[in-house]
Amino acid sequence: MLASKFAGVPNRLHTVAGLPLLEARGVKRKVLNFVEKLTYSCATKVYPNSYGLEKIILDFNFLPKNKCKVIANGSSNGIDTNYFNPNNFSEKDKTKLRKELNIKKEDFVFIFVGRLVSDKGINELILAFDNLNSKLNIQHSKLLLVGPLENELNPLEKKTLTAIENNKNIISVGYQQDVRPYFAIANA
Repeated sequence: MLASKFAGVPNRLHTVAGLPLLEARGVKRKVLNFVEKLTYSCATKVYPNSYGLEKIILDFNFLPKNKCKVIANGSSNGIDTNYFNPNNFSEKDKTKLRKELNIKKEDFVFIFVGRLVSDKGINELILAFDNLNSKLNIQHSKLLLVGPLENELNPLEKKTLTAIENNKNIISVGYQQDVRPYFAIANA
């Protein structure tokens, strides 16, 4: 955005899909606040993907209201729950997938779908799941992780990666084009 402003590009549009700074503290938070303000000041228009995100941006006084616009109803409009209905998959298909993943019929399956990065709370999720199994001695539970591991920008802690790799009750299937079959076999 800064380079395009210096280059004299007349229309500089910036979309906002999230604000990692909301989880940051201290110096990191100050740096991220500065970068957001700088980016928005260089843009001619800023398009947050939801009214909630627009409110946060305006509440932080990152830019004037007339420079900020949510397109239509934003991209955070809810989900067609019929599309994700587990009944769209046969019991045979669900049983086959459970077998491929070594999930028994009596196992309770927790699922996470998304990028496997620290900002998404994966370190805390793995710790909580480990506590659930070891300290509370909960039997027959699995944690199904559906999504890519992204170590470049926001890596998981080493102990989290070790737990994912070594805990037989944690199943990581990586990126999936269609996540619905995994939701269909999950309980929570």
